[in-house]
This record gives sequence, C-alpha cells and structure tokens, in this order.
Amino acid sequence: MNAAIWNGGFYLWQGGKCPDLESGLMTAKEILTSGKAAQKLAEVAAVSQSLTEPKFGVPEASPA
Repeated sequence: MNAAIWNGGFYLWQGGKCPDLESGLMTAKEILTSGKAAQKLAEVAAVSQSLTEPKFGVPEASPA
C-alpha cells in the first residue's frame, strides 16, 4: 500500500488539492485506509457498467 500512498499523495500535492507533499501523503493514506477510495471505485464501476449495457429499443451495432 505504500506505493499507492506515495502515488496518491504526489498527485494530490501536484494537482493542488494539498499544499505540500507531506499533507498529500497524509490525505492519501486517510483516503485509502478509510475505504473512501474503494467506495469511489465501486461507484465508477457501476456507472461504467450501466453505460456498457445494451439499452432496450436501441439496436446493437453489428460487427463490420
């Protein structure tokens, strides 16, 4: 998990969400250990799945 904390912390800092790398690392650790990241992943996966499911009344494209 250390790599995820470092990656997340770095991007939080460089993306302007945290004022420095240290606070970015602490924020990333909190997000990962609290389950917030896993919850957001589940939300994104659900939306992605709903976008790829065929819709009623809309014919699927046939392969060329």
